[in-house]
Amino acid sequence: MMDELRDDDIIDSGVELIEIDTLKVIGPQNFRIRFKDGVTVDTDLSGLIHKSRFFKPLEDAELCAQVEVIFEGSGVAWPNGLDYSAESLQRLGLFQQEMMAKDFKSWINRLGLSNNEAADALGLTARTVISYKSRKKPLPFAIKLACETMEHDHTMRYARIRPRKPGRPRKQKAA
Repeated sequence: MMDELRDDDIIDSGVELIEIDTLKVIGPQNFRIRFKDGVTVDTDLSGLIHKSRFFKPLEDAELCAQVEVIFEGSGVAWPNGLDYSAESLQRLGLFQQEMMAKDFKSWINRLGLSNNEAADALGLTARTVISYKSRKKPLPFAIKLACETMEHDHTMRYARIRPRKPGRPRKQKAA
């Protein structure tokens, strides 16, 4: 027979929870959120509110501004009973951030890719990869999405990355 768990038993799933440290309303459907892991994001809920029938009531700016952090930072809630998890808020905010050249270079380094390997993986030319590494304005969102997907989904990464020998390919001799 299995022992029953008591309230003071500790169960560790091995997964670190995302928790909100502070939340500040910065616009009608916008929040600046600092998480206990040190990440700070500005999160715009307008897309969620526009596309989800459950969050439609938050089109009312007064109601949306009545957000409160709940359950020791594990999420937020509104007086009408709606709630949203801290993890979802962090992911939403991070996806809304632009990918800049430094972020792209960092991604290439973290994955240990050459310019040619990064180009192959993203369906670009090596020249475009080199251009993105020094670009002043944000990279296209599709590139950010592909980079993040490959970083977090190993199967996707292995499906797209092909090994390349360094340097230029040798010219073929004419027959």
